[in-house]
Parts: sequence; structure tokens; C-alpha cells
Amino acid sequence: MIINQLSKTSITSLILIVLLAGCQPTVYLMPTPVAFRSGEHDPFQGKDEAEHTSDSNPNIVTVAYATNRLPANTDKKPYYSRQYDEQLRMGIVSLRIGPEGLLWEDLHAASTTTERSEKLKISIEKVTPMGSIDIHAPLDEISDDLRQYFNIINRVLEVSLIKDLTIYAHGANNGFYRSTAQGAQYQYFTGRNAPVIVFSWPSAENILYYSRDVVQARESAPVFARFIELIAHHTNARKINILSYSAGSRLLDRGMTVLGEKYADQPEQGKKNLRLGEVYFSAPDVQQETFLTSLPKYLYLTDNVTVTINNEDSVLNIAHKFEGNARLGRPDNQSFRTAENREWFVKTINSPRLDIINVSASKIPEFNKGAHDYWYANPWVSTDLLLQLNFHVRPGKRGLRDYETEFGSWVWYFPPDYNLRVNRALKALDLPGSEE
Repeated sequence: MIINQLSKTSITSLILIVLLAGCQPTVYLMPTPVAFRSGEHDPFQGKDEAEHTSDSNPNIVTVAYATNRLPANTDKKPYYSRQYDEQLRMGIVSLRIGPEGLLWEDLHAASTTTERSEKLKISIEKVTPMGSIDIHAPLDEISDDLRQYFNIINRVLEVSLIKDLTIYAHGANNGFYRSTAQGAQYQYFTGRNAPVIVFSWPSAENILYYSRDVVQARESAPVFARFIELIAHHTNARKINILSYSAGSRLLDRGMTVLGEKYADQPEQGKKNLRLGEVYFSAPDVQQETFLTSLPKYLYLTDNVTVTINNEDSVLNIAHKFEGNARLGRPDNQSFRTAENREWFVKTINSPRLDIINVSASKIPEFNKGAHDYWYANPWVSTDLLLQLNFHVRPGKRGLRDYETEFGSWVWYFPPDYNLRVNRALKALDLPGSEE
């Protein structure tokens, strides 16, 4: 156990850093993305209250989920346990933003402003399991309940402005509640226009079991890969985007490697079958060398892969010290000083369809230099992510700028006038909710 491997001082430091990184059990609605704060762009515009409701509640967000957690031994919370299973269970979860009785106009106002009078807690309202499947079963052999699950997703896609699906893979120290709440807030800030499916892998929801989470993420990769195939086979999504966070990047990197190796002899067929769009690694807690070795095995299946890095990421710094290997989200380039390694490194980093975004090279307002949770906690980064995943806009067209590193690799960053640049980018897209 990790508690036997670290000193009390190290454990205390680890817990403190994770808490500071925003990994408390309760999820509160993320800060409003900067693009929605000026009043010029409103993702909720053009919809009446009924379109923002579920069961007549304007503050309910409904997302689909899939999990390889065993069900809990009770009908009450937390619904699913921390135990791994090769059965893939799917369903629908409804989550409430803010207190019961919150009016839509008040929630809307809080979602389009810089400051809020109070935090808006996200809580689970209802969980509706809809069936399971063994990951080794043929793609077509699904139950009537699962067929209904996919039919629901297809109906949502049919009426959604955005015809892509986004799969969210959470980080370590996350239970079923926290993972679905994070996925729900992402969906909410698309104006509820982009369907989201949360893949809740069996994290222990306890930072003292970090080493166990690392193993669980890797073991869950074949389940995750099969789930991607199921989604591609049974839904009408134009593209399937994947957002991973922290240790969820281990799941994503390994799962993509499984798919890349499976379709290696039929690359065009694999790309056609899976329809993978944006594959996004946020603050990735995967070993740097592991990713660089794996990437060429699956990059061909995607439209684009994005990696965000923060050279001051305090959580990944602790993870680096614990396992002794540099993390992709907080890279250590010392191992690439030799000419041979440097050539391989630069060639991989400069791969077509791979973007590296260095948030620590940017002067981003409201950014804590040691931040790990910036994909949802920082309004500039969340804006960029929403724009990329939902509209497939390349970095230079959505307000970012690039620079050349000492190794000859090219990296993107947020320029000081990003808020103005992204405003122009949104106007150029002529999206609903943008003022003339």
C-alpha cells in the first residue's frame, strides 16, 4: 500500500496538494468560461426554459454513463462501488445544479457572469441503470435494454446542435458521483448542445490508494476500448471526441493503443469505423516516454490529439517523485539531451495532428501556477477546450499562438490578448448565441 511506501510528511504533502488542486468530494459548477462573460456569446441563447429542463426542473442536466465498476450493495448512494469488473454497465444519470427551486433565469445569470453570489453545488438526482454487456461479446449482441440506451443517445444527437459525442474519462481519486458531475458541467456549458458520456472507471476515491488507481486505470483500458467500439457501432455520432483528465490519460493512452494495434492492418477501415475526432489529454498523468512510444500506434485513428502541459503542475510533481518517472503533463526533457533521443522526441512532438498546449508559458488570468485542474477551473482553458472539442477549430484559428522550443519542437500557448482573439474567433464561426 502507498501508506507503507511514503513517509507521513510525504502523505501529508500529497493530500494537501490534491486538496488544493480542487479534488474535494463535492463538485461545484465550474467558473464561467471567459468567452461567455462579455454578453456577446451566449451558448444558451435561442432556447426557451423547456429546452433547458428535465422533468420540469431547469437546473437538471442529464448525461449518459458507462462504468466497469461493480454495483454497490445498496440502492442508495454511491450507486457503484470501487471494484473492477469486466462487465460494462451503462445508464443515464440526472444531476442537479444548485439548490432545488433555482429559477432558470437565475442559473442563466450565474452561468454568464464573472462573479457568482454563491457556489452552485452539483448533486446526483437520479441514476437509471440500463443494462450491461461482457466486453468479449460481439458488438451486435446487446440486450433490448442496451438497445434502448443507444436509442436515447441517438434521439439526443438528432435534436442537438452539435452532432458529436464526447466521452469523458476522469482522473484518480474520483467516485461515480464526482466523475458524472464533472461530465455534466462540461455538457452544461455547451449550452446543453453537446451530448456527453462519462466513462467512470473504478478509481478508489481515496488518495492513499493512488497506486491502486494506477493499476485500475491500466486494467480498465480494454473495457474502455470496447466501449468506444460499441458507441461507434450503435450511435449516429458524426464524430466521437474523448476528453481525459489526469490519471484518466493512462486509461485513454492504453485504450487507444489497444485499438491502434487491433486496426493496424486495416487503418482506413479502423478510422472509418471508429470516427474518432478530437482526443484530448488534459494535465495527463501518464509517463512521458510511455505516451511518446504509444502515440504512433494510434494517432492514425484520430483527427487530432491534444496534450496540455503545465511545467509547474504540483500534483504531477508529486506523482513524478512517487513513481520516479516524468509525467506527460509536467514533462522533463533532460532525458532527450542526446542527439538520438532528441531527434526521436522532436519528430514525435511535431507529428501531424498532434498539438501541445503549454499553459505555463502563458500569462493566463486567474491561473494558479501549480494548477492541475485547469481544464475546468480556469476560464481561458475551458473556453479553448469547448471550442476545440465541439467545433474542431485548430489552435491558430481559436486564438492561440505558437513558439519553437530549444529542441525545435512547436508548442502552443495563450497570448495575453487571448480573450479578444477568441472573441473574434467565435464571431468568425457565426455560432448561435453570438451578437452581430
